[in-house]
Amino acid sequence: MNNDSFKQLQAYEDTKTPIIKKFPKEIIEGVPVFWINKEKSENGVLVYLPGGGFIIGPTTLHWLYCNKLSKKLDMAVLMVRYPLAPENPFPDGLNAIVNVITALQKRGSLQRQWFLGGESAGGNLALAACYLLHQQKANLPKKLLLLYPAVNLDTNKTGPEVEDLIRKDVLLSLQFTKRVVAVYCGNRDVSDPLLSPVNGDLEILPPILLQHGTDDLLVLGSKELTQKMEAAGKFIQYEEYKAMFHGFVLITKLPESKLAIRAQVKFLKA
Repeated sequence: MNNDSFKQLQAYEDTKTPIIKKFPKEIIEGVPVFWINKEKSENGVLVYLPGGGFIIGPTTLHWLYCNKLSKKLDMAVLMVRYPLAPENPFPDGLNAIVNVITALQKRGSLQRQWFLGGESAGGNLALAACYLLHQQKANLPKKLLLLYPAVNLDTNKTGPEVEDLIRKDVLLSLQFTKRVVAVYCGNRDVSDPLLSPVNGDLEILPPILLQHGTDDLLVLGSKELTQKMEAAGKFIQYEEYKAMFHGFVLITKLPESKLAIRAQVKFLKA
């Protein structure tokens, strides 16, 4: 991975995110990972992929959310700081994530009771990682936790629903979405299942909890994934949160976020 820019970005994030110093850092296959409540690993491990449009690393809100979720689950959370575009476009980040997971599996750090979660771009990468792990005949997570995932990177869709969401979404804009997709994908075909996981082999996926706000530009992709999963006879628990915006789960004082986290704990511990 290239690495001067990536290291500079890491150093910048570390100074802006003091909470990061609370968690043990490890380098696995050249990728920085952080253990949150590692002593709880025997109860299970949630490998977590933060969002940020493939170009921004985890913020303080991500760390606080993961710490809270870890305590409620009574499990360890492993935050993976995968390499980011534009210095590291597709498939660098995806390959780095899969390399981390397979390395942990080989050393026995991910037992049968392990889960994979991600939000936004991290949700995209969580699904794509399952496809790659399956290709490599590696063990898949027991369950998937997807928070407002970017499952379809086709930004050319139009229609009344799209226009309505563009008006409602207070965080994402179509212009920003197009820009990050171009930076991450380059000239590749965005219909590739490793870029738009909604187009992949859903038959191989474990049970999914998918949570999305209704006022989020990406919600149509989640609805499409839900419909395809149900048509394939696969388990998916789809939850919509009315009038919620992209990223709402990270605002953990929101009543809707509290409900969402409660559902996450129930799903992963069931």
